[in-house]
Amino acid sequence: MESKFINNRGDKLIVVFAGWGTDERVFSHLSSKEYDIYILFNYTQFPLQECMTLHCRAKEFNELCPVYNIFQQYREINIIAWSMGVWMATAELDKFLGHLEPSNRFKALRLLRKINKTVAINGTLCPISNIWGIPQEIFDGTLNNLEEDVRNKYNCSTSNSLMKFNLRMCGGKTAYDRYRSVAPQRGLEDMFNELSAIKNNYFFSNAIFWNKAIISDNDRIFPTENQNRFWEDYGLGIDRSDKLSSHARKLTIEHIDAPHYPFFQWETWDEILK
Repeated sequence: MESKFINNRGDKLIVVFAGWGTDERVFSHLSSKEYDIYILFNYTQFPLQECMTLHCRAKEFNELCPVYNIFQQYREINIIAWSMGVWMATAELDKFLGHLEPSNRFKALRLLRKINKTVAINGTLCPISNIWGIPQEIFDGTLNNLEEDVRNKYNCSTSNSLMKFNLRMCGGKTAYDRYRSVAPQRGLEDMFNELSAIKNNYFFSNAIFWNKAIISDNDRIFPTENQNRFWEDYGLGIDRSDKLSSHARKLTIEHIDAPHYPFFQWETWDEILK
């Protein structure tokens, strides 16, 4: 996993879990006056497999825990996750808590109470699913097409499969042309390896309570109807007793007129959060 700090000066933070195949560049037009921004991307290597303590002592362990050591630095933590990042946010927290010794696990849970708001954008906790996510056949088709392009030594500029994916993701040529100006600077093989890692490490996780789900009505990557079905079912299962959190445990679902990549309709992270 890779990370990028945008600002590092305040006591309130937004942690952004990006979608598959992206980096911090796809959010470069977004700013924030109130929050520091910490962007996570590239899920080829799943973190936390060797992290044994809450406070990592060695540099190499610290790099395996890109999220959790920031909880002591900030008074308030917010999470915005997009696409495959919605699942990754929960998966990383799940693996972290499950790996800790019981005493450290309670310490971590106290720190995690700093989480203020959580916003899921065009993603679910079941990203590979015929019912609640990307249908298995479509996911496998994307993976196979990328594998063939890598085998043929194509790059991000010459891969017809990637171009078609990005066109669908942006909802058409106009937005796609603008997206190209902020396109991630990653190699095609790197992106293929990330998608393979997601498939090979996929498991269901529900370690984060989500306050808000934003769903694009024109999503051609993560089917809108599957997102609707998941978040409606998720809302039915919410524990409304509020015994585990100081914040109201209520899910809000918001529909927007946008494609899978919706970020050109916003100018700041603050808009998305508030």
